[in-house]
Amino acid sequence: MAEKTLYSRIQLKGDSYSNWTTQDPVLLKNEVAIVTIAAEDGAPVNKPGVYFKVGDGTSTFSQLGFTSGIAGDVYAWAKAQNKPTYAASEIQGLEEFISGEIQDTNTTYQIVQDVDNPRKFTLQSKDIGEEGWSDVTSVTIPAQTLVEGTANGTVKFDGTDVKVHGLGSAAFTESTAYATAAQGAAADTALQPADITTGATNGTISVDGTAVPVYGLKSAAYAETTAFDAAGAAATAKSEVIGTDGDLSSANTIKAAKKYTDEKIAAIPEVEVPEYTIAKEASAEAGYAASYVLQKDGEQVGVKINIPKDYLVKSASIKESTGEGDASGLPAGTKYIDFVVNTTEGTGNESHIYLNVNELVDAYTAGNGVEVSVGNVISAKVVAANGLSVDASGIQLALATTGTAGAMSAADKTKLDGLHAIATSGNINDLVQTSGDILILNCGDATV
Repeated sequence: MAEKTLYSRIQLKGDSYSNWTTQDPVLLKNEVAIVTIAAEDGAPVNKPGVYFKVGDGTSTFSQLGFTSGIAGDVYAWAKAQNKPTYAASEIQGLEEFISGEIQDTNTTYQIVQDVDNPRKFTLQSKDIGEEGWSDVTSVTIPAQTLVEGTANGTVKFDGTDVKVHGLGSAAFTESTAYATAAQGAAADTALQPADITTGATNGTISVDGTAVPVYGLKSAAYAETTAFDAAGAAATAKSEVIGTDGDLSSANTIKAAKKYTDEKIAAIPEVEVPEYTIAKEASAEAGYAASYVLQKDGEQVGVKINIPKDYLVKSASIKESTGEGDASGLPAGTKYIDFVVNTTEGTGNESHIYLNVNELVDAYTAGNGVEVSVGNVISAKVVAANGLSVDASGIQLALATTGTAGAMSAADKTKLDGLHAIATSGNINDLVQTSGDILILNCGDATV
């Protein structure tokens, strides 16, 4: 059969995730659907991206799962639902971490206010058990000043003009514009009520003996008539007028202005300089030994001053967790060290640090020839027989005697080897010598 090469491009069906799920068609068996998933569609992890589904002939698009592959470079434990655990010896840097978390120090701090300068505060420190405090650093709060302002109606507070509420412009007038005490007394005399009587001539009144014409009074008013009330025509009056001409004199104007100004000045409130203090809070902020706040007239200003904790280890003990409800929060059977620490002098200030050491300690059990006591003392089990014994110096094997078994000395071994040679020799005469009537046996270093 002849082979033919066809050059073609195959385009699979593709659409957005939202369109696929809206239409939700049933895909044919082995039909591939290309899906473009945008970030806002909230579908698979690692988006946006392009994924695909393969039909089975009966399920809709939304019922099918996305295809997936197993990465060859990912260990099986990384994909397992329950991840493995590690021994403490396998964790790099654990010792450095523990030494950085638990610090055995005994320094305490306090903030004191200077008696001679209430605006000066000093941070002091000392070791627990010492009597005196040592200065660490000091801070002095700048003094506020209140002086005359630059503009009229102001005072200057720390170099800034502050308006005085309710102070009118009359208060800005120079003092030379006001009447003196003598001028005021003269004005008071001039303002006394005049002695007013009937004038000597028609159409006049007498003011302090001087005839004063009555403006607008017609001559008809002078005629005698029964139509007028004679008593009224002849009546005299006395009234209090200001000035001889009924107008305010210049002296009276000055007096009124002075009175107004005095009332306004009296209404000006006193300006109080704020009081700054540093107060220690009843409860320190979490993680600190003490917290201080700067107060202005009893109200906090700025941020808190937190004094860090200095941990002092009071005691440590090895414990085993009982499970749920245990203070350490570790699983039941877990061994841990309970460090009892405090940050200030006295009792009732303790806190706890729990260190899991379950996997830092190797457990040993007894075996053949080895014994482990309750106090974790490891020793060798020795059967005291045939000269074998053990004491503080170690395991020993005593020399054999005619009465007890034991180890053989080098001299005895030499003798035994000589006797053995006699027993195994082919010609016993080689080992025998005669000297007169004496028979000598050569047995190494011994002669018999």
